[in-house]
Amino acid sequence: MPEGNFAINPMVEYLSSLRTQQQDSNATYIHEAKSEFVRSLREKARWFPDDSSLHAPTKLDQLACDLATGRLKLRILFLTGDAGDGKTAFCAQLARELQYADELMPETSIGGFIVIKDASELDECRLCERILCQMTSEPACTLVVAINEGRLRRVFRALRETVAYPLWSHIVEPALESWANRDRVEQIDTAMREWRVMVINFRYRFHVRTVAPALLQRWTDQAQWEGSPACSLCPKQTNCPILANATDMRRPQVQQVVSDVLAWSHFSGQRLPFRRLQAVVAIAITGGLVCQDLLTGAVQHESPLRLLSYRYYHALFFRAEVRNPVHIVPEPVALTFTGADPSRLVDPEGDERINRRLGLTVERDSINRATGDKATLEARAIEELNALLDPSAGFDGATVRGQLATAVRLFRQLSLFEDSGTHRPTWRRALELLETYALGDDSESRLQRTVVEALNRLHRVEELKRDTIAATQIDPAGLRIPSRQVLELNLGTDFRVSVECGPLMPAFIQPYVETIPSEIHLKAMPSGSKGTSNALLHLDARLVNILLGVLEGYTAWQALGPFRRDLARFHGRLMALAIAEGCKPAVTIRVGEHRYGVATEEHGGLSRLRFEGQG
Repeated sequence: MPEGNFAINPMVEYLSSLRTQQQDSNATYIHEAKSEFVRSLREKARWFPDDSSLHAPTKLDQLACDLATGRLKLRILFLTGDAGDGKTAFCAQLARELQYADELMPETSIGGFIVIKDASELDECRLCERILCQMTSEPACTLVVAINEGRLRRVFRALRETVAYPLWSHIVEPALESWANRDRVEQIDTAMREWRVMVINFRYRFHVRTVAPALLQRWTDQAQWEGSPACSLCPKQTNCPILANATDMRRPQVQQVVSDVLAWSHFSGQRLPFRRLQAVVAIAITGGLVCQDLLTGAVQHESPLRLLSYRYYHALFFRAEVRNPVHIVPEPVALTFTGADPSRLVDPEGDERINRRLGLTVERDSINRATGDKATLEARAIEELNALLDPSAGFDGATVRGQLATAVRLFRQLSLFEDSGTHRPTWRRALELLETYALGDDSESRLQRTVVEALNRLHRVEELKRDTIAATQIDPAGLRIPSRQVLELNLGTDFRVSVECGPLMPAFIQPYVETIPSEIHLKAMPSGSKGTSNALLHLDARLVNILLGVLEGYTAWQALGPFRRDLARFHGRLMALAIAEGCKPAVTIRVGEHRYGVATEEHGGLSRLRFEGQG
């Protein structure tokens, strides 16, 4: 087919191939397959960009450059992490910097480097020999090893009796730890510089804020879409949700919100290796569709209202499989975006804005229709919905109610990307508190004071307390039912608090890896205590989101959901600390207007509870 008549956009094929859950597609999320697939696309469409033009730059590119130019000289570089983190891609990038054009073998010698792109493809004894050789004399080259954590641990067990083993205790093992404080990091940093051995642990990586916008900028370039020979001649151009997604997602505001949603997932405890991140961005652009679906497939005759289900603001939050009319399997990581999905919550002010946008203001049984901009899918969908609601058309009530409910949910999601900033959802305020603290910009201790005030509010502390956790706790196990008795616990001491975060990154590595210490904990210990023991509460983004809701009046323990157990363990630890300090916690049970003190008494060698009425 001549290039000018090329109707299938290869960019859509490329993005579909990056999906980890895509069916009937080349899986180019595996790095080794990507270059060959891009070459095949360029054979069909010479205008399609090459692999380097589609690459999103990261700090790791600087590491490859510094190694290749000799600005950074190392004995060994270990790259470790999960599948899809980008270890093999880094090896390929280093090879390109070294002007090496061939495909990497499991072990490849390139100038002054030996690159092992995947240690699982190399015999373990051979790997041990390579590491030992680098440590027994001044090496003639740099060894680069991409290796998963399990194999790395096995290799060093095999090196236990050798001169290379001190690397394990001084550098490698600390680099694999999930937590590292400042003192520990300084020790690791000194050892890495002295021995010229670097360990890049991809699990410390936080690349969402830079990679997501960079991918969107490259993948939505106008030359690849409406400016390309494919889309410019496509008969579905004006009714294509894929093209509409690409157009909208090149806007900085949309890229910012996508980054926020991904960061929310990260601070909720979900790691986002590069493979998962690019898959989420890819499905948001395509909506799970391919060109054939619109040209000759199941959605070629779909109305604008039905096509809104494939817009980016809905596709980003896909959680369940879509089977009709096109079978789409969502990315599993999208489950962690649920807390940021605005379609789940009723927001009266936001829904009123949607009402005005839809033009569905009911007045004396008549419908005032909005004209809107007919150039957008949303405007045509609004026009279609108004036509369905026209009383003279004799509409079917059940059908229209379903269509209207769907439209409202979709426009709630769209509002997240179009809001000018006057309304900030609770989840974004929770994310801002955590991220500001992690970046070291929380000079007013807003996170700490917010969390402490919310914890005290949960226990019905009337006065405003933001600096200490009150001694009086109301049912710290989170089992209180207001219609029944209430357990009160006076621990006998208030608790002073602080917040800490980790893991930190050695200064030797910081120029080469985007990172943020996103494991954040609230620490509490009895006021006046000179000990070091404390109670820790992990400040997950979802928990902080709930605590912000507590400050807005949602103080029932049931609202804590799965975090009730976390709070129960935290308060149990507070009681243990209070007892260790010599305090004697007092328990009171309140039933209606009556209060009963609870104490223990010894009887026949057994301890029994004794209730003493107080009202």
